[in-house]
Amino acid sequence: MFKSETLYFSADSMDRALIHTIESMVIEWTHQIQDVLKKDSAQPLLEGLNPTPFVELEFWKNKAMNLECIYEQVCSTKAMSNYKAFSQYF
Repeated sequence: MFKSETLYFSADSMDRALIHTIESMVIEWTHQIQDVLKKDSAQPLLEGLNPTPFVELEFWKNKAMNLECIYEQVCSTKAMSNYKAFSQYF
């Protein structure tokens, strides 16, 4: 009986650790996405600079690249394995 109680608490601890890991990943991705989306292409104009169209194109290229990197993190093997382990409980 003692061993099964120990296994129960160990499994519960692992479940909590898994949930914590997934929550931490989602929070980090949320912050990354917010940081990328709040950047404004008009910032150089607001700072009194005179950016060229090339600067505008580079801004959007970089924004797309940043979002693509976050997407790759979300679709990574580690993230997917955590998701699959977590989804078996629901």
